[in-house]
Amino acid sequence: MKRTLLTALALALMIPSVAKAQTSAGGTVQLNVNQMLSINYQNPNAVTFTPVQADFDAGLIDGATAELRTKGNTPHEILVSSNAAAFTYFGSVTPAPVKSSADFQWKVGSGAYVGMSTTAASVGTYNRGVNLTTVDYQLLLDYVADPEGQYDLAYTYEVVPN
Repeated sequence: MKRTLLTALALALMIPSVAKAQTSAGGTVQLNVNQMLSINYQNPNAVTFTPVQADFDAGLIDGATAELRTKGNTPHEILVSSNAAAFTYFGSVTPAPVKSSADFQWKVGSGAYVGMSTTAASVGTYNRGVNLTTVDYQLLLDYVADPEGQYDLAYTYEVVPN
């Protein structure tokens, strides 16, 4: 009996041990997302005005619409402002007329027209994603204040997180 036990023990030591197979493995994924925010201005030539006498009679000329497309992974706001308080005049009238930037007006949807200003105004607020905003323009006209010539005004749309 002792010999049988020793033989069994010796045989057990000679059989390689069966290792348990690994049944799972894993890791960690880390995603570091920066703020993504952009604006694209479609139809920038939509604000070229060439009024006729009927427009002066009406006191304004309607402009075409323009589209603003924002993309963002954060809630955001579109701001607009003019780069100067008055149009730059290119013409022969002396002294040069001063046409206020507020004569260039914009609106979104059925809202009221707002005169352009060097102080930024909110066009609207938006959630994350891709957003399309249509802006309508008009320009106020006056026979006395707007003599013949070219008038230029630079303005800027900006998208900011909110």
